[in-house]
Amino acid sequence: MLRSIAHASFSFCTNPPFCLLKPIVRTRCGNLPRFSLMKIHSFRGTISNTGSMADVLEIIGPLDNFLSSEAIIYVTLLRKCIRCKSFLMGRLALAHLVKLGFKSELFISNILLDVCSKAGFLDDGAKLFDEMPQRDIISWCTIISGYVSHGFDMEAYGLFKSMLESGLMPNHFVMSSVLKACSAAGILELGVLVHCLATKCGLGFDRFVEVGLVSMYTKCGSLNDAVKLFYEIPVKTSISWNAIVSGCIQNGYLIEAVQMCLEMCRIGFRMDLVTLRIVMSAGSALEIFEFCKSLHVYSIKIGLDTDCFLIAEFVRLLAKLGEVVYMSELSNMVKRPDMSLYALLISGYHVHGCREEAVWLVKELFVLGMKPKEGGWISILNICASMEEGMQIHALILKSSYLSSISVGNALISMYIRCGEMIEAYETFLKMEEYDAVTWTTIMTGLTHNLHYKEALETFQDFRKTELQPDEHCVATIINACTGLQDIDEGIQIHALVVKQGLEFCSFVSASILHMYTKCGYIGSAERLFSHASSTCDLILTNIMLAGYCWNSLPLMAFELFKGDFQEPQILQVLEP
Repeated sequence: MLRSIAHASFSFCTNPPFCLLKPIVRTRCGNLPRFSLMKIHSFRGTISNTGSMADVLEIIGPLDNFLSSEAIIYVTLLRKCIRCKSFLMGRLALAHLVKLGFKSELFISNILLDVCSKAGFLDDGAKLFDEMPQRDIISWCTIISGYVSHGFDMEAYGLFKSMLESGLMPNHFVMSSVLKACSAAGILELGVLVHCLATKCGLGFDRFVEVGLVSMYTKCGSLNDAVKLFYEIPVKTSISWNAIVSGCIQNGYLIEAVQMCLEMCRIGFRMDLVTLRIVMSAGSALEIFEFCKSLHVYSIKIGLDTDCFLIAEFVRLLAKLGEVVYMSELSNMVKRPDMSLYALLISGYHVHGCREEAVWLVKELFVLGMKPKEGGWISILNICASMEEGMQIHALILKSSYLSSISVGNALISMYIRCGEMIEAYETFLKMEEYDAVTWTTIMTGLTHNLHYKEALETFQDFRKTELQPDEHCVATIINACTGLQDIDEGIQIHALVVKQGLEFCSFVSASILHMYTKCGYIGSAERLFSHASSTCDLILTNIMLAGYCWNSLPLMAFELFKGDFQEPQILQVLEP
């Protein structure tokens, strides 16, 4: 008995090749009787409204048994496939429509094109589009929006030009898609051309096009033009307000975004969930506690106080400010917290020393069966205080798909280093598939802290063979390794690399180099570096120089520096060698 095409494909392979489906259909469905036209029509409500695609195909039987005149059945199936995102079944129905010759009908071709665009079968869609005997504005809009939604922005713009050359004028849907392409590409000149064309076509005051233009100018970095255009909109909607507020945040104008929000409320607009999310993120970044608190109160009044994103942004701010009690009360208001909120809470508790609360949250999320994402695993690894805890979390990560993540790998290495297990840390480092500069810096820091200076230098030499460039943290770490080895020759080479990379103006890099010269007995080099690097009252560098004089048995020079640079001796502690 036929269980359905979907059952066969899903039982034996997760993503069967399309060419293998035809034999399956013929083998399993060839002897079934044809369905009557009345019976097919009786199932159309079922196809449209309820059930999964597997149920639909099981009810109506093999597609080969449909009457060739019933194209509407295929159209209904295709629409169901789009809603259910069952694109494999959609492609099967599409193949039957092409086989039966329905693709010559414009209405059917547009439906087929929509399936290809939404499923990401852009090659099939382009072939179908090229073979269409007739094209209307819907055909062009469908293929252009499909290319835009899958990131082929310049190809979409090229299709738009071809549409204009064919003599068709765009509607507001086409304009919106093309403006999205210009926004994603970040090419302001193209956006300006589209803006001019929209004005020429009389679409400049269409609400879809207005929002698209504002969004395009903000994403292309022309915020002044976006604001000017926004204030020229005669009838503003919450969508247009959201576009300009979001644009201010994207361009780094957080205070202006908050001011826009206040203006929006002042003239009588009600903030929706999108507005609240946008402005809460701005308030959190600016660390305006009272403003974020007011937004939270407002969200309670309109019934949006349990939104995880809003709570997460507020929790992020509370964690920065150390409001642990308030953070705990706020999290209890969310009935179904997501993983991002758990990660923020765990990290916030950990930063402020509330380890018990953080561990309790970790246990809770695992009891609930939640699967941590990349940020969640990093937060959990950061609270591991023993080798046993770390090994358990490592085992759970092995079961997940996040072991290949560079950030998670870096957190694992840091956890083992923190527990003093350099062997496990180095083994984890060697097993990683990819590295970034943070990975190399982390393992070199661990080796240096555990007094494995020679191994740290060898690791740095391996790092230099890659295409990655060292940052200030990396060079500061390896300079400390040179200091530990008293290897002045290697240290001088690192100093030259620092100058070449333009990192000599970083304060802690200068401090590390100065410390290396003083520890290695190169007081002359240390004095030259100190005279160029120190400001009028650079306490850290002066402390290092004073300690260096004492270390090299030059107490008079230390006293002269102390007497000349400071009028208030109590602000400084002179370190004895």
